[in-house]
Amino acid sequence: MIICYTQVNKMKITIIGSSGGGKSMLARKISDGFDIPRIEIDRVWFKHGGHKYLNSCDSEKKEIVSTKIRIELEEFLSKNQSWVIEGTYSEIQLFIAAQADTVVLIKRTLLMRILSHIVRVVKGKDRHHEVTKVQDLLFIKTIIKRWKKGEDDKIKKLSKQHKEKLVILRNFKEIDSYYSSLS
Repeated sequence: MIICYTQVNKMKITIIGSSGGGKSMLARKISDGFDIPRIEIDRVWFKHGGHKYLNSCDSEKKEIVSTKIRIELEEFLSKNQSWVIEGTYSEIQLFIAAQADTVVLIKRTLLMRILSHIVRVVKGKDRHHEVTKVQDLLFIKTIIKRWKKGEDDKIKKLSKQHKEKLVILRNFKEIDSYYSSLS
């Protein structure tokens, strides 16, 4: 699928996929290359303290964080005619994907995602400043745990709901090709 955008057209792209797949990298590339605003849902999650309740059973606090994230994303969407959003928070992505022109699913293998994560952490590139390097490396356990728990099932469900505007990218070559097709 080749999509061409011009200055006149609006670009509304949401990028989903499993942890460590390359969502942030592609979102930054599109945002910088086309001078459109982007939002990384992880950044909003950290901003509103989601990481503080990661292993907590306090569903009330988790709901407060989710509400704050949703409000911030709704404001972002209402203020921008073009945008790129990345992150796979299935409940939040439902309303984002409904407004997107394109839903990009990055579907790289578990091994490639783990290797990319290790390289990112070791190089110190694009890390979350809220966590230490050791915590970031330990996130590999979370990537594997999510994979075992069927993280892909949530992504498949979301993908099926928007299959008419879905683009699936399986490796960096396809990601680069997709980006090139936008210009």
